[in-house]
Amino acid sequence: MSNSGSIISRNGFAVAFTGADNTLNILNNFLGGNINLDTSGIANITTGANYSKLYSFEGTNISLAGSGPVPLFTNLSTQQVATYDPTILASSSDALADMTSTISSLIPGRFNGTDTTNSAWVKGFDMKSSYAAANATLERNYTFSGVAIGYDIKQSKGLTFVLLAGYG
Repeated sequence: MSNSGSIISRNGFAVAFTGADNTLNILNNFLGGNINLDTSGIANITTGANYSKLYSFEGTNISLAGSGPVPLFTNLSTQQVATYDPTILASSSDALADMTSTISSLIPGRFNGTDTTNSAWVKGFDMKSSYAAANATLERNYTFSGVAIGYDIKQSKGLTFVLLAGYG
């Protein structure tokens, strides 16, 4: 049997075989419930961009194998296989770059052409970005908006200290 969709069981097994020599091909899917391979069977897990999952198997004399672009962890003593979604790791540098760009957008136009030594200011900000999915990561969208309040202390033409607080 091959499955690439969702099977959800509220009271029992998501997949249950009877007899021997059963084969289950799990193709980047979601199974809500345990999997019973009965007296002997093979489970082949192919990972892909999806959420982290834990598969629990039951049966005797079973074999668990896996491959794919997403990390796969197998514990034969507990008959469990786990996948890990690396999207959060891949997206952290994107999120940091987006936040840095948003904060940098607060810099221009604060003195408005004046030569004042000190200046208080308030600015709103809004940033939206999207990143396409890859073979191991999910699509992700960011929205970052809020308000910043600052106080500039101009020391010289090329040196300004800034106190900044924000909410977003």
